[in-house]
Amino acid sequence: MKHDPIFSRLANKDGSAAADCLTKYGGWVWSVAIAYSDSIQNAESLASAIFDSIWKNAERFSHSTLDDKTLITLIACTELRCRPGVIQNKMQAA
Repeated sequence: MKHDPIFSRLANKDGSAAADCLTKYGGWVWSVAIAYSDSIQNAESLASAIFDSIWKNAERFSHSTLDDKTLITLIACTELRCRPGVIQNKMQAA
């Protein structure tokens, strides 16, 4: 499987990497955010936090052997753990 080097490109300050990341993984991040949020506003906040964490940690993950979608999912899970009320509120609403 060919590794898409989004994290390497972000770490190297490739000018098109952020837009490519948003285009390629924006839907995935949004689906995770909306699935675990009790409102659109919370989902937007969570998606923003996930992408912020991707930008901040790109260099850290730029040499990983994991594919980018797996790394983004791990970052999303970390953001979810930082917001324990989000999951609990979503489960109570169901």
